[in-house]
Amino acid sequence: MGKISGRELHFLNRIVQFKQERISEVDVQDDEILMVDSLVHQGYLVVNFFDRDNNGGYHSLMQYYSLTDLGIAAHKKEWKWRGIPNSNKGR
Repeated sequence: MGKISGRELHFLNRIVQFKQERISEVDVQDDEILMVDSLVHQGYLVVNFFDRDNNGGYHSLMQYYSLTDLGIAAHKKEWKWRGIPNSNKGR
């Protein structure tokens, strides 16, 4: 990984501040943040900062991310295997 420019660093910092401001209004557990970070690194999720249909506010950590094609495929496979989440099938 190469060294990023000052402009790029400034942009990344703005994103981090934006996320901190939005997340600070929500009680997000540390283990949930680590889990999401792991899913991003594995390619299942992508960070998505679009502010669609939420009246200017994020109400959960999940609104920051979108599933990648890999994430969609994994979800579809697991969902089919596990069945309805509220049932005991596949547990």
